[in-house]
Amino acid sequence: MLINPIEPSRSASLHYAAYRGKLSVCEQLISNGANVNTLDNLERTPLHYAAEQGKSAVCKQLISNGAKVNALDYCNVTPLHYAAYRGKSAVCKQLISNGAKINASDYYNVTPLHYAAYRGKSAVCNQLISNGANVNNLDNINKTPLHYAARIGSVDVCWLLISNGANINAFDEIDWTPLHYAADQGELAVCKQLISNGANVNNLDNLKRTPLHYAAKQGELAVCKQLISNGANVNNLDNLKRTPLHYAAKQGKLAVCNQLVSIGANVNNLDNINKTPLHYAARIGSVDVCCLLISNGANINAFDEIDWTPLHDAADQGELAVCKQLISNGANVNNLDNLKRTPLHYAAKQGKLAVCNQLISNGANVNTLDNLKRTPLHYAAKQGKLSVCEQLISNGANVNTLDNINKTPLHYAARIGSVDLCRLLISNGANINAFDEIDWTPLHYAAYRGKLAICNQLISNGANVNTLDNLKRTPLHYAAKQGNLPVCKQLISNGANVNTLDNLKRIPLHYAAKQGNLAVCKQLISNGANVNTLDNLKQTPLHYAAKQGNLPVCKQLISNGANVNTLDNLKQTPLHYAAKQGKLAVCNQLISNGANVNTLDNANETPLHYAARIGSVDVCKLLISNGANINASNCFNRTPLMLATNKKHVAVTEYFVENKAVLLKEFDFLGSQPLFGHKTEKDMYLSMLTWLVKQRTLEVAQTRNWFWKLCSLAFKKTNTLKSICRNLIRKDASHVQVCYNFEGFNIPEVLKNYLEFKEELQILFGLKKFSVRK
Repeated sequence: MLINPIEPSRSASLHYAAYRGKLSVCEQLISNGANVNTLDNLERTPLHYAAEQGKSAVCKQLISNGAKVNALDYCNVTPLHYAAYRGKSAVCKQLISNGAKINASDYYNVTPLHYAAYRGKSAVCNQLISNGANVNNLDNINKTPLHYAARIGSVDVCWLLISNGANINAFDEIDWTPLHYAADQGELAVCKQLISNGANVNNLDNLKRTPLHYAAKQGELAVCKQLISNGANVNNLDNLKRTPLHYAAKQGKLAVCNQLVSIGANVNNLDNINKTPLHYAARIGSVDVCCLLISNGANINAFDEIDWTPLHDAADQGELAVCKQLISNGANVNNLDNLKRTPLHYAAKQGKLAVCNQLISNGANVNTLDNLKRTPLHYAAKQGKLSVCEQLISNGANVNTLDNINKTPLHYAARIGSVDLCRLLISNGANINAFDEIDWTPLHYAAYRGKLAICNQLISNGANVNTLDNLKRTPLHYAAKQGNLPVCKQLISNGANVNTLDNLKRIPLHYAAKQGNLAVCKQLISNGANVNTLDNLKQTPLHYAAKQGNLPVCKQLISNGANVNTLDNLKQTPLHYAAKQGKLAVCNQLISNGANVNTLDNANETPLHYAARIGSVDVCKLLISNGANINASNCFNRTPLMLATNKKHVAVTEYFVENKAVLLKEFDFLGSQPLFGHKTEKDMYLSMLTWLVKQRTLEVAQTRNWFWKLCSLAFKKTNTLKSICRNLIRKDASHVQVCYNFEGFNIPEVLKNYLEFKEELQILFGLKKFSVRK
């Protein structure tokens, strides 16, 4: 429905006067030339507003002055739609007599009759019908006026529509008939009226539900009786294979359930997930409905799709009264579902103490293992349900049962930080140092999660602070990694070894430095942590702190003797890592404490190479101002300038030029210039020439030198295959060097030259078969 009554703007004078029914004002405005068909921002004319408000005199005046009776607003709604919606019979009559379209459809194909029926305006409906309104018009969701009238329970409008030929069994978009709407809304009188006029009580909608399904779901007893007495099938299955009884039971509608059962509804019907009405009644805790169903033969121990019985549902929801009722009627308290869990597992997990007591007192096994080998105590501990844990333990629950990942209830209690629960488990014999699947003890979990009180409790009860897990890490490793200072202090004060090496040969200080936990680093160092310990990559804590750019941690490590020039397995110092990440402050700190700015790593690269590669001007300036070799070559004979140029770092390149960096080495180790992504050397030199010109710095002497050198390189004659081969033979070049030099040659030209210089090539390749790579 698109009717949206709204007051027009006061700036639209005629609209506002029409809305207010100010006849004299309207006359004055019209006589002064006001356009009676002017549109406002909603594309409504003054006649729309006058019709909506039932101002018949104004309507008459507007129409007599040329107002269009079929004007459409932004939703294609006419004045007649508004008048019908408001039930303004006199205005409707006036509009119709002046040519208003009776069956005009708005944007959603809704006619004036739909609106009148929707609002229960019987007089207007009668007027529209008597003037030719189609009682079976369908809107965009296939609803007829009768659907709307039935939904609101308007007996008069329904009678009028039916007596004028309305289709009693018309289906809308979701296959609801008028009877579905009346039943769903509990409109008894309309239901009677529809049925007496031939409505089919067993019509199915798109979910295969009858009107009885909806009446039962809503608990409309009188409607249910009416439908049943007229032949409604009480055992109809919908698309979920549910009967009306399923829905009534699910909603706890006792009277309706009683009515359905007394007429023959099957109390043990299974829906699409194998649930009976008793499952649903048990789940919502409806004792009366459960009693009714049980007394009429409902299966107490029926299994649903996941092998839950009604008792599982009741226990999971903590419905004590229903649990008692089911048990007293023979429910098996130890039934297993598809996860091998009993009702007690679920009651324990939810912390339902009273239900747990009831189940246990009726024979529930407190040590039943589910598919994860967990007992109810595991679940209660995992959720921190102290009172349930006490109840289970007092009834014989094993506190040291291992689940499928070798965790005991104490592991779970320590993990969530429940002091009282840990105390309970420990006092009842829980193994303090039990190892789980990854060799974590409860103390590992408490330390990792920063649970100081639990750590204190476990340690005071004999927990080993130096226990190693499967990665050879102690609780201190995890506390340091997480930055839990109080836990670290507690562990250290109780004998935790600050220099224990894990499987990566890292001590807790490595992890604290890597995470930038300054306070923890101080604590570890003050208790003897070796600041120069090498891990499996031969990296010290300083390497990690430098890599992360954590200046305070770097200062702390250096002030406590960390070696700023330690080489790792890649022969890189902390300065390499700081430069690589562009960490200016850390680089400055390292250099001021003696870091060698020209240390070569295993690729013969200095920190300056890395700073140039990432384009960090500030770090490059710092390194050069502290003696870094601006023309250092790496193992590929590439300088920092070449790397900066390759990555198109303009600012760094300009800085290098200003500081007299050598433009290019004549040859790298492969015997030719690196191409930097260009197909040929010539392309590369031309590209660099273009770049230099764009910089507009040719007045600088160094740049001019570059320019002329690049010109000579860019426009020189390309070497022939003959000269390259002879040069490589003279150098005794390797296979890699040869392949590199031949890349980019035109294959036909190469083959032609190959025949010319076959002997030299055979010497070059040691008589092996020659293959050209394109």
